[in-house]
Amino acid sequence: MNRIKALAIALFAIFTVGTAQAQSIVKQDATMDDYIKLFKNAEYNVLAFDISSMKTNKYGFTLVIMKYEDGKTENVLQNLEDEGFFFINDVSRFTVGVSPINDTTMQCHIYFGDKGKSHMLPFKKVHGINPRIFPRPFVLPKKLKMNEFIPMMVVSSGWFDESEKIVRSCDVNKFKQKNYLNTITFQKCPQIYVIGVKCKEL
Repeated sequence: MNRIKALAIALFAIFTVGTAQAQSIVKQDATMDDYIKLFKNAEYNVLAFDISSMKTNKYGFTLVIMKYEDGKTENVLQNLEDEGFFFINDVSRFTVGVSPINDTTMQCHIYFGDKGKSHMLPFKKVHGINPRIFPRPFVLPKKLKMNEFIPMMVVSSGWFDESEKIVRSCDVNKFKQKNYLNTITFQKCPQIYVIGVKCKEL
């Protein structure tokens, strides 16, 4: 009887340990799929660019953020020493993206290989309403022109529709390089950032 009791206790202990192990949480390395899911949930907007054709030479890229507000245009990085400058050699890819910080602030990210910069993009409320921020890409030129601003992404607030009493942002899915200043976004949105780069050969 004692043997049966001892065996029952032993089996119970083994079962308990096995159950505890089965219910434990084990840390694992995050995969790319995990990051992609997080980015989707966080409303990340990322554009990736292939610059492998430029690997044989040395180039410098400067991050440019143009701000359009109340009829005025400003390069928000022009007074920051060396802000956003990247020397690249043997880099085949770079990315530009934005992610939300809160209801009225986005953050811009740009990475060349493993080197990156970030910059905050604050927005004002529109008619007392959160701005509803909309990132949209540009149609890129087939060939980069040296020492010229190449816009890559528009990040804009919506505008207040007086007749419907709502904030809206209806416009093209991609902006063209030549005529983007004539679009609805640039005619009606109270606050816009255009993210891009300038490239020069070193």
